[in-house]
Amino acid sequence: MAAKDSDNTLTIRGTPDDVELLLELVRYLDVKPRVVQVSARLIEIRLSEKGVPKESILQTPTIITRNDTPATCVTNFFDKSETKLGVTPHLNVDGSVSLTLSLSLRLFSGGAIATGEVKKITGLGKQGEWNPIQTISLSVDKEIQKTLRTSIDPPPAAAYPLYRLEVAVTEVSY
Repeated sequence: MAAKDSDNTLTIRGTPDDVELLLELVRYLDVKPRVVQVSARLIEIRLSEKGVPKESILQTPTIITRNDTPATCVTNFFDKSETKLGVTPHLNVDGSVSLTLSLSLRLFSGGAIATGEVKKITGLGKQGEWNPIQTISLSVDKEIQKTLRTSIDPPPAAAYPLYRLEVAVTEVSY
């Protein structure tokens, strides 16, 4: 047997039974890589005049990549903001999906930058199910940042506007 990487071929010599056994092994091992489509929503949350949080979707990028292959998407909202979202999906044996995510949001007015690093999200549910991942603030106040990470109470008014990242695995194909 001789393998040639340049054109992805195998040259085989042997008895018909040996050749068939090797062909079965090749069919077993030669599988197409699985492709994962991840959709995201970046939601801006501002306080209304009455102090009630009001949400609006800023951006909805979609990333398509192979299993265990990192991909990055950069989107711009006219001259107002730029979002950079990095995704590395991993398909688990039980059919669920784990994601490693990173998020960077830059607002052009005032040059404020908010970043959120999310190490790993494991066992995302069904395909098409939206999962809130992280809420970030442009505030440089460390106490506000800590409150967002650790408290279940509503954030203080000084934290607004807030930005929430939600993701869904919208398709897995083989």
